[in-house]
Amino acid sequence: MTTTTLNLKHYRPDDFKNFDWYEQCEREMGEDVFRRYVNRVWGVLLALPIDGKFFIEKMVEPENYEMFVKVACLFMFEDKTGWFEFNEEFTVIKRYK
Repeated sequence: MTTTTLNLKHYRPDDFKNFDWYEQCEREMGEDVFRRYVNRVWGVLLALPIDGKFFIEKMVEPENYEMFVKVACLFMFEDKTGWFEFNEEFTVIKRYK
């Protein structure tokens, strides 16, 4: 029996100057629904305790992996504190401060 390790790294945005994915999600989901999702993701990350970890595979439905990773990357890009970091596979987010 073979086990595969989940790797979500391919979902991270290649360029934070290109927000086509953000605008596409707004169009597909509706602006209000998408912004509420973004706010929930940011709230979850801000609520992580110092040295706390968020396990995407346990807390996010598989159909939302791509959007969650992209929104979390946006959060980290905008946050600029460096307190949050993905693991190598982009399956766990850790808060350092």
